[in-house]
Amino acid sequence: MPSKTKTSTGVFVAFVVIAGGLAFANSLYNLYQNPPPSTWMALAALALLSFVFTVKVPGIPATISVSETFVFTSVLLFGTAAATVTVAFDALIMSSWRHRKEPLKVLFNATEPTLSIWIASQIFFQLVGTTVSNHPRDTTSLLIPVFVLSLTYFLLNSWLTAIAIGLQTELGIAEVWRSHFLWLSLSYLGGASVAVLIVQNSTSVNLATLSIILPLLVISFLTYKSSMGRVEDERRHLEQVNKMYLSTIETLAMAVDAKDQVTHGHIRRVRSYALELANYLGMNDSESLGAIEAAALLHDMGKLAIPEHILNKPGKLTTAEFDRMKQHAALGADMLSAIDFPYPVVPIVRHHHENWDGTGYPDGISGVNIPIGARILSVVDCFDALTSDRPYRPKLSDTQAIGILLDRRGTMYDPLIVDMFLELYRQTGPRPSPQNNAPLITLQNAMTGDVDVAPQFLLPDFDNLAILVKTAGDFEALIRHVILFLIDHFYDVSVVIYEPVAGTNDLVATFISAQNVIPVRGLRIPLGQRLTGWVGVHRETIINSSASLDLREIAAEYSLTYCLCTPIASDKDLFSVLTLYRRRGEPFKNTEALLVERVGKLVASRLLTGFDCRNAPMSS
Repeated sequence: MPSKTKTSTGVFVAFVVIAGGLAFANSLYNLYQNPPPSTWMALAALALLSFVFTVKVPGIPATISVSETFVFTSVLLFGTAAATVTVAFDALIMSSWRHRKEPLKVLFNATEPTLSIWIASQIFFQLVGTTVSNHPRDTTSLLIPVFVLSLTYFLLNSWLTAIAIGLQTELGIAEVWRSHFLWLSLSYLGGASVAVLIVQNSTSVNLATLSIILPLLVISFLTYKSSMGRVEDERRHLEQVNKMYLSTIETLAMAVDAKDQVTHGHIRRVRSYALELANYLGMNDSESLGAIEAAALLHDMGKLAIPEHILNKPGKLTTAEFDRMKQHAALGADMLSAIDFPYPVVPIVRHHHENWDGTGYPDGISGVNIPIGARILSVVDCFDALTSDRPYRPKLSDTQAIGILLDRRGTMYDPLIVDMFLELYRQTGPRPSPQNNAPLITLQNAMTGDVDVAPQFLLPDFDNLAILVKTAGDFEALIRHVILFLIDHFYDVSVVIYEPVAGTNDLVATFISAQNVIPVRGLRIPLGQRLTGWVGVHRETIINSSASLDLREIAAEYSLTYCLCTPIASDKDLFSVLTLYRRRGEPFKNTEALLVERVGKLVASRLLTGFDCRNAPMSS
């Protein structure tokens, strides 16, 4: 089933395309009934040529150009229909040039500004109260109507685009508009000002008009280009800084995870819970989410300073040992204070064991004085700890853990946070049980029974795949059949084939599904490292581990969450590794993992029959 986000994006895009198409058709009909002066064609040609003078807006799929002057001049000199048709062709040419392989994006980018200028110019002529040939030409009379014209066109154009981007990327629509479009209003107002000057001094487009327009537009273009260059440089610098923070955080989290054998994997599950709960509470700004994510990964940092005989003790701690263990919150905050985080991580780490009633540690603060990130972290930290196995007790059921949270509601934990967590839990349902004895969730550990067959409804399709694999003439044809089969049966999944590199200890991404493609071709993963490398060594299928362990920042950029990975190998040789990355949505089911594992075994059996593989298998 399509996701809610994808459906809403499709509905919105369809509405804009249809409405913009109707505005364009109406304008063409009006031009046919009332042809404008031939000089309109010169202005339209200049607008069409302006796509050469476009500047990419850093960080988002949008561009700006200097064509607004021509658009507003068309409205003032030749009316709604002429301006609408001019904008339509201008946008169509620009979008076709940049997105020639994405017809839906071309349609949206062509019809959205068409609809925007049609509505804006209709409002303009309502304000001036007359037709295009009779409206006033003096600056005083045009000032307010033209201001409304430019503002309306800007707001419609920018907000419709921001909504489409926000729905597609699941970013906050208002944040997208404020970050990337707000300041572009100056461009529209500047274009409108030049248009008023032209109309005040001319009733047609001639050499004198061009001598006024072109120098101003060239100056505007060069100014935009210089400004966008500086913004792009700053964006790249910020990305580099964020990568540095991410690598630092991941390294520190791995250090904590490696030392604390009792709670292995706990911090990554807490990160997942904390981010989901924060989003559910409406905390969608990047600073708050960044702080919560980093704090969730590093909240047990102070355990590096706790003796291992206390940290990994398989029984109940003595009072003295527990007092020493409690020091980890303050110790972790002190360690992290040396890092200049771009968001408030340290207070969350320091106070994640404070209690709502003031009886917690290390500072005994209470209520809303506890940072909200710490209040979120304390609830999800408790829930994961209760539902995980410990050497000194078996894990509790979700129902038992929820009962304990309710008992502590209003004393240890913020009542609102507990209520929202339980509401979110009821919506999402139980999570897969954590496996504390391995860093990755293997399929064998995830299974609750001895199910070893693929879902029955997929068996006929699997038999068809088996025939195609058996008759494939070469390795590439075989892999194409496999990828097509997988993307037909898995929604919103990117499929990647990693192959051994001859003479090295690496796997390299060589085949990527054309659907939901991600930029990983050529990515190398050493055997034994990350997820795919682990599978290459251990020859076990893993299910629902974090895609970020393989792909780092690419996983966040493309909203990849879960990973399903299986070896394509014989008893002796590793031929390749088949990895599926799923975007935001439901985790992989065990039956889905069994199917993918079965596909891997099918491919391996075909390779053993003997056509040449592009790379020699890697022996174990």
